Amino acid sequence: MLRAIHIPALLRRARAFALPLVILVILISSLTVGLLLERHSVSYRAVQRQVNNYRNHHFAAGIKECVLRWLDTARGRVDQSIDDDGLAFTIDVQGEGRIDVYFFDAQGTILSDTSTLTGRRREILEDMKFLLDQVDPDQLADLHQRLYRPVGPPEMSIDTIPEIALKALCLAVVNSPEKALQTAAALVARRESGKCNPGDIANVLRDLPIEERERKEIAAMLVPTPVLYEVRAETRDADGTLLHKASGLYKLDESRNDTFKQGGCFLTWDILPIDDDRPGENSR
Repeated sequence: MLRAIHIPALLRRARAFALPLVILVILISSLTVGLLLERHSVSYRAVQRQVNNYRNHHFAAGIKECVLRWLDTARGRVDQSIDDDGLAFTIDVQGEGRIDVYFFDAQGTILSDTSTLTGRRREILEDMKFLLDQVDPDQLADLHQRLYRPVGPPEMSIDTIPEIALKALCLAVVNSPEKALQTAAALVARRESGKCNPGDIANVLRDLPIEERERKEIAAMLVPTPVLYEVRAETRDADGTLLHKASGLYKLDESRNDTFKQGGCFLTWDILPIDDDRPGENSR
């Protein structure tokens, strides 16, 4: 005898089986679409990075070439060829805007990477960093960007080195902490009286109660005229709105310095965020 088949019950079981299957298919489809979109997004970002790198490379190359041409006109007197805001020259782009190029003394900072140095210079810089590490971080919060640099000469510019770094230098060299702080105070007083000239550092140190070796070591670590500059380029449209900002550390080549030529090279070049619209904002 054949058993009766209950059709509504079969339909309910079929629907109960189909519902998870439909959800699974939708989930797989969603993951597939998401993966395709992600791959497209990654590909787009990669292409955009290449375009930006290409554009930034050629922009940097153009700025560097202009800097070299301007240095020829400065004739070895960079510090005398910039205005009070650090502006060196302006490139006017007809109908588009302008590019302002600034030079800032970047040698008033401590060389953070001492791996290429040897002898006493390396010891002094390492001792300076050790002493600064003992200072309350809150006291260095506003100075951290102006304390260290990754490249450049080990010598520091007396006109722009922060006072706390100058104290660290003297403490790293002079055996007596009292005399070290007295030495730092004398150097600070000299620079506050006006821009230092060649020979000023030696003259100040000569009258202090420290050893001759200590005088020579401090004098060897300080320079009155920097050879390392931060070169900053700011692009603005015709209305003066800041569109692009980049900067790099430029080291003058003293061996090529003569009446008509001033060589050198860029050690770094980076794109900066447009965080404000103040022209020639000095990172020092």
